[in-house]
Amino acid sequence: MSALAVFAQTCPQRMSAEEVGRNIGSALHAGLAITQGDVSQADIQRERLKLGAQAIMQAWRDLDVLEIREETEVLTRLQNVERTISARKRPALA
Repeated sequence: MSALAVFAQTCPQRMSAEEVGRNIGSALHAGLAITQGDVSQADIQRERLKLGAQAIMQAWRDLDVLEIREETEVLTRLQNVERTISARKRPALA
């Protein structure tokens, strides 16, 4: 199962951009605390890491959607240019 499919199953609600940033920051702090040996709040640290991972997956998916939209827009523009060029090349009917 792809990471995006797992994300869709585990995080059905979208986060706001503010929540994404906050959760990623919180996950970074949790990861730093864990690497420094602070496991006094391990359950909270794990939850923060989980939310951070979900935020990253949402951002990844959103970027993928934007990339697809941009590609579609570029292809549409190219097709319009091709149609315009073809129309100009056709001889006028008398």
